[in-house]
Amino acid sequence: MKNLLTIVIISMLLLLSGCSTLTRHDGLPSISQIDAWTARNQYGIALSSLERISPNEKLFVTYVNKRKEVKRLAAAYEKNILALAQKDIDKGNWSAAILSLNTALNNYPTSMLIHERHNMVLKQQQKRINILDAKALLARAKLLYNQLPISKKEVENSPINIAAAWKLQGLESELADMNTRLLTMAGQLIDDNEVDLAEKCIKQARILTNDEKSLASIELLQDKINYLNKVKLDAAAKRAYKNRNRIYLIKKKNHKDKVAKLVKNINRAIKNNQLILAEKYLSRLAKLEPNNKNYTKLQLTHRDKVNKLVYKMTSQGNSLYRQEKIAEAKAIWEKALRYDKRNKLLQTQIRRADRVLNKLNELRNKRAAIRQ
Repeated sequence: MKNLLTIVIISMLLLLSGCSTLTRHDGLPSISQIDAWTARNQYGIALSSLERISPNEKLFVTYVNKRKEVKRLAAAYEKNILALAQKDIDKGNWSAAILSLNTALNNYPTSMLIHERHNMVLKQQQKRINILDAKALLARAKLLYNQLPISKKEVENSPINIAAAWKLQGLESELADMNTRLLTMAGQLIDDNEVDLAEKCIKQARILTNDEKSLASIELLQDKINYLNKVKLDAAAKRAYKNRNRIYLIKKKNHKDKVAKLVKNINRAIKNNQLILAEKYLSRLAKLEPNNKNYTKLQLTHRDKVNKLVYKMTSQGNSLYRQEKIAEAKAIWEKALRYDKRNKLLQTQIRRADRVLNKLNELRNKRAAIRQ
């Protein structure tokens, strides 16, 4: 009995002193407890337990480092959960995405990113459900509406047929309820920005009722849809304008780049005495940008070089011609004519050389014939 009493007293003293294998006397959990939480992905409780670490704590540095480690692990967990949820969404497995995000929120309730993704997925899932419900509701409403004339005909043909009368009454009651459900669904679809489907619901609801209150509700919803359609059209017009402007700016930049490249090529060709190539580039520049400020200057520089070169080659040809080297002179003049195709003097000299060469050929042929 005495031993039992001693054990009870010791146990009470231990409880009062706050000794535990999991929690220290200052309120901080043990490192092993924190590791156990992180092993189970319970980052919320692990981080909250490490929010305040007293500078007087003997293991202050150890706990600060542990907090950094837990934050790093929590960030990695958060990233992994978001990636897994996105994979499920891409596969159309919304239930799995919601389940994994629910679990993640329990483990890490302070994560804003997980909260945002969870809310987004729930909203998207509800939107999908609303769309499916709306389509089913529309199909049901059309079916009932198509049955109404048949049911009325049955009652007209057999006024004493109680079953037919009850059937018609039930059908009319369901159609009245269907009208209310269609309007409620249209409101939800408008909130989800599913305007086209909402308009279909309103159109069907309009067919089902003559009630002034319902018609007023329909007109109110129709006004909202008209406003949203206007907003959509305005947004589309702005996007189209921005796209046209973007294309214009791209074309303008491309045009500017082409012009700059042509000017650079012309300068290089003139510098390297590639005058024929420079002339081709000048022609392109004239077509691409006739009013280019550099065009006249480049054209004058090119013309000056061409004139000097043609004058030099013409003189060389004249010198050869005087030496009776007619063929060589003609070759030089033809080469010069490639640089200055409209040069009348060169054209005249080439024709003269041709006549002389033809006469020389005739003389050679006559001499050859006499010798034979």
